[in-house]
Amino acid sequence: MNLGRLFWNWDPWREFGALSGRDRRWGQRPTYPPVNVYEASDAYGLEVEVPGVDPEKLDVTVEGDLVTVSGERVGGGSEAGAHRQERPVGRFSRMLRMPARLEAESVEAHYVDGVLTVKLPKAPEAKARRISVKGN
Repeated sequence: MNLGRLFWNWDPWREFGALSGRDRRWGQRPTYPPVNVYEASDAYGLEVEVPGVDPEKLDVTVEGDLVTVSGERVGGGSEAGAHRQERPVGRFSRMLRMPARLEAESVEAHYVDGVLTVKLPKAPEAKARRISVKGN
């Protein structure tokens, strides 16, 4: 058995029920925009790389445990035509399912130096609680 082949299609985000962030065709081309997801005790965090995108053209929506980041990157380059274009242009959308429900009213988003950072507080029922044990 070829172990490299075994792990080639392994997708850790399947555990979260999120979109894989990879194209299923041979070559495993990345999906735009790339996203990092973090977890703290009371919230999740997203870092979304969107260099060159106007913050006014970014949308973040939260419904239950589903987060959608969408926007539009306007094309650059000259009217005469590009010789090479590796940066994607046009509309994009990424949907990510978090492991727990989110508190949509408290979501915060900031855009600095081409990175959209989103803080997604967990709903109260999703936060860990310490239960005190009483003796006899």
